[in-house]
Amino acid sequence: MPNAVVRIDKISYESYMAEINRLKPRKRKQWKTYLYDKWGARTRCKYEDGKIMNWSLLENEWVEVQISKRIANPSSRLGQMLKDGVPREVAFKLEVALNKLFDQETTADMNKAATEHDPSAQDF
Repeated sequence: MPNAVVRIDKISYESYMAEINRLKPRKRKQWKTYLYDKWGARTRCKYEDGKIMNWSLLENEWVEVQISKRIANPSSRLGQMLKDGVPREVAFKLEVALNKLFDQETTADMNKAATEHDPSAQDF
């Protein structure tokens, strides 16, 4: 029994299920899509036995996708983009790119502070 849980928002889950239900029953097992985590890692989803399953990188097996009970935070940058109608794929790609940019800036700031404090300090 897997310990990992994959949760997505209710709108996405219902959208996927509607997409699956539009397919002929024999074609449903061929349905697939991808989910992206906050770091941009992509995992595959498939439809199996009436459930959406996602390949868990933690468990190295298929785990069931469940509806998240938490509402997306519209005050976050990503939540605001989704609320404003930016397509999900575009919003996630933009969010990942911005996170990478901010991580690089933060690392550069940390390196600068470390060398100012201790000139013999190594870069991170």
